[in-house]
Amino acid sequence: MIESYTRGPRDKSLLAMTIGEALDATVAAYPQREALVVCHQNLRYTWAELAAEVLVVARALLMLGLKPGERLGIWAPNCAQWCIAQLASAKVGAILVNINPAYRSSELEYGGWGAMELKTNVSRIRVRFTRQRLRINEL
Repeated sequence: MIESYTRGPRDKSLLAMTIGEALDATVAAYPQREALVVCHQNLRYTWAELAAEVLVVARALLMLGLKPGERLGIWAPNCAQWCIAQLASAKVGAILVNINPAYRSSELEYGGWGAMELKTNVSRIRVRFTRQRLRINEL
């Protein structure tokens, strides 16, 4: 039988830390190195800058009452804020649920979930968090 994937090395052990802990360790080791470059937004973050942004979003999620093990849906295109939200959800122990940004609002009407909305344009980023059930047309 032919394998349909490439098998990597098996002698490497898995990380014995969470993604949040791995972020903290990387920031401690390389605070001024470039961590994230998003060309279409003309944004660059060092590890220290990225960690500071992640902390702001993680605190906002905790203030909204998000608890470890809860799911956080994100409906957004590829952008710096998506990456920050992913790391922030890992820091608080939430499970990030990626919602296809190509979905139409009518396809999401049946979800009955709260939302995290990222709206991006050339001049600004708006992030909206909510815990209440929203109808998609409210976003």
